[in-house]
Amino acid sequence: MNYTFHLCRCDPRFEYPQAWYLELPPNDLELITKIHQCISRMHFFRSVNDPHLTPKNDDIIPLCSNPIVLSARWLEARINDSLAGRTFIINMCGGGFYLDDSAVVVKTVYKETLEWDAVVDDEIITIRRWDGAPHWYLSSNKNRIFDINKYVRIEDAKRIALVYVDKDSIEIKD
Repeated sequence: MNYTFHLCRCDPRFEYPQAWYLELPPNDLELITKIHQCISRMHFFRSVNDPHLTPKNDDIIPLCSNPIVLSARWLEARINDSLAGRTFIINMCGGGFYLDDSAVVVKTVYKETLEWDAVVDDEIITIRRWDGAPHWYLSSNKNRIFDINKYVRIEDAKRIALVYVDKDSIEIKD
C-alpha cells in the first residue's frame, strides 16, 4: 500500500511551523481503521500518564474525557468525512484539516511505509524547566507544536526531542 504525505504550512501567513500530514483519501476505510488503532493507543497513553491524575487530585478525574469516547469520536468523524468524499490530512497526533484550497502544501511524498518524516531543517529544540516547576518543557525555534510538551523526567523530554532532531540540536536550560 502506498501512503501520501504532505508537508504543509500550518498557518498560511508564516513560513513556519511546517508539519507532515498523512492523506486519508475518501473511501479508504482500511487506512482509517489502521490509524484509529494508533489514535486509541495515544488517548489511553495520555489518560494514564497525565501528571494531574494522582490520588491527591481525585476531583479532576471526572473532568477528564474517557479515552474510549475520544477515540470513537475521532473514528466517527473520519468515517463521515470519507463517506462524504472529503479528503482529510492528519498529523502524527491525529489532528488535522481538510485537504482543500486553504491547505498550503509545500511538498508531497509517496511512501510504502506508514512513517511520518518529523524532521524540519535547522530546528533546535530547547528543554527547559520554569523556576520551581517540576516539569520539563519542550519548545522549538520552528514553532513546532508538541502533542505532549511537558515531562516530569528530563530523560523523557530528551527521548522525545531525539525523535525530531539529533543530540547536537537540543539545548537544555535549567
